[in-house]
Amino acid sequence: MGAVIRRVFNTDTVAQLLDIGKLFQQSWTIVAMLVDYACTPEEVQQHFQSCGTVNRVTILTDKFGQPKGFAYVEFLEVEAVQEALVLNESELHGRQLKVSPKRTNVPGMKQYRPSRFNPIHGLPVQEAICAPLFLLSLWIWEGA
Repeated sequence: MGAVIRRVFNTDTVAQLLDIGKLFQQSWTIVAMLVDYACTPEEVQQHFQSCGTVNRVTILTDKFGQPKGFAYVEFLEVEAVQEALVLNESELHGRQLKVSPKRTNVPGMKQYRPSRFNPIHGLPVQEAICAPLFLLSLWIWEGA
């Protein structure tokens, strides 16, 4: 019986379902920028309560626990995101908020950028040049 369950719910399928759930969940989340450092999650929730039912408010903090000035607001309805965008440039604690929908990171979209020339460090060392020097040092060491 355990083997049948493993075949139906293998780890790859479960991981894919969780990834789809995360992507779908981000469609009803907004990011509020320039949030006052003294704001609490309850105050941010009250500010966006007029748009729809707020499920969760997350205020980002640095490694010392100090707020970064960003807040994620997750709604229960997708329509609430469009209503929350109307609150762009509204004031909270005397600061003008920037509100935008949370963007979704798509796996594999990061482009490779080759390293640029740095005048302090010089040109990047290439393995093709280093390999013969290494072999030369081995030849000298074995011969002595």
